[in-house]
Amino acid sequence: MSLVKILTLETLLNNQYLSSMGEMDLQGLKLELVRQILDLDSKETVSKVYALLDKEKKDFWVELTEAQKKEVEIGLKQIEIGQTEDWNDFLERVS
Repeated sequence: MSLVKILTLETLLNNQYLSSMGEMDLQGLKLELVRQILDLDSKETVSKVYALLDKEKKDFWVELTEAQKKEVEIGLKQIEIGQTEDWNDFLERVS
């Protein structure tokens, strides 16, 4: 796969077309991408595709609400001070 195809892929991924695409069309596009990636022979090209896909990952933290972030922080503080419970003990308590 050439750099041109990778750049075309990036353009397609960022295109408005994807937002109006039906679920089946999206699944078909994903399958085609998988086929093309499996056919790659160049380690350099695979690395470029990986880098492109990796930069699209989102940090889950930024998608949490403020209330959810506070709950996570409370949980982390509880762990720090030893306020934890064995999983089996928890299951017995809530059953």
